[in-house]
Amino acid sequence: MKYTRSTLLVLFFLIVALITVVFSVPFSFSHSVGYWEIYLRITSFLIEGGTFGPDLYIAPGFPLLLASFAFFTDLNIISARVIQLALFLILIGGVYLIGRDIFRSEHTGRIAALLMLLPAVTLQLFALDSMLFYTTLITWSILCIWYASLRTSGVYPLVAGTALGFAALTDPIGVYVIPIILIWFIFLIRRRLFTVRSMVALLIFITSILTLMVPWYVRNIAVHEGLEVSAPFVQKRVETSVLFDSDTRSLLIRPFIQTPSLVFETALSMLFSPPDVDALAQYTPVSYRQAVLSFVRTKILSDEVDVATLFLKASIFFAHGVVVLFAVVGVWLMRHHFLSALFFTLLAYILFAVIGYGAPSQFKDISPIQEFVYPLYPFIYLYAAHAVFKIVTALSEKKRKHIA
Repeated sequence: MKYTRSTLLVLFFLIVALITVVFSVPFSFSHSVGYWEIYLRITSFLIEGGTFGPDLYIAPGFPLLLASFAFFTDLNIISARVIQLALFLILIGGVYLIGRDIFRSEHTGRIAALLMLLPAVTLQLFALDSMLFYTTLITWSILCIWYASLRTSGVYPLVAGTALGFAALTDPIGVYVIPIILIWFIFLIRRRLFTVRSMVALLIFITSILTLMVPWYVRNIAVHEGLEVSAPFVQKRVETSVLFDSDTRSLLIRPFIQTPSLVFETALSMLFSPPDVDALAQYTPVSYRQAVLSFVRTKILSDEVDVATLFLKASIFFAHGVVVLFAVVGVWLMRHHFLSALFFTLLAYILFAVIGYGAPSQFKDISPIQEFVYPLYPFIYLYAAHAVFKIVTALSEKKRKHIA
């Protein structure tokens, strides 16, 4: 109990420190600051007229969240910080429960919750976009799927399906996450798949997703003048083109065939570089990445480089890189666990989707592609926490045997 109290005390002070930072640092760490005005316009249209207005290219999930808050309070910078902070605390709660119940180690849950307070994760709090909301939805949907596979209650598949459907409506990359998690759910309950309770759970899960997705798709068909094939499921036409257009499918695999070394380099960058490393460089007069590369070659640091910012970015990069290395160890230790199969599949999907379609075209100079791996950060940090716990336990046992 003493250890639990000390852990909670440390977590409490860290969260207080996080809240202090969140309410003192400006929204300047993300490329997505400009989205806030668009979100406000859409929210205004939703409240006043019940429509999304002219900004048709924005996925509806995050504006719907903001609109729900706008009924109770004015949307401004303070309320935005409160929303982001609340989402982050809910995310940390989900991470702790996954560590406790899926990794079957309360220590792993505690360590992961503490690691989630590192800057590579918390800097997303300063981004006025949907990524934190999307990450929270994905994390809790996976947790509820796990609970649904163990228990007979229909609440868990309902919550999981609702969260997953809302996640797909929040970010288009979530559209194809749905079949991946559905297959994982079926795999978890495969031994009792054809029982009445399992079939009901699957029906509730799928129905809750379709209840959210189908109306929006019908709306998109109407907006795109009835062209069902070209109408996007959520936001981008590539969502449906990948199913109906052979040219789009060939475009997806082209980088992997023509430039495999670049694909490998991009994949490593997406894993080891936190989003902030690129996001700050894009909207400052100096490219800090180029400054570092220049310093390595010439041993001279440009006068335009702010040393404090460079040190901050390097520290964030180093800390996240260490966590990823520990996560590799954790994945190896958990390689036979059911969750690892889902993690590898989701990681492969995100890398394939972003590198195959996004990196060489529409995301260039618009968005740091590392940001698309952010929804998997909770699991990367959970695997890292599991590795830390196992290593510390092994060292403690070795020391105990040596003393004995």
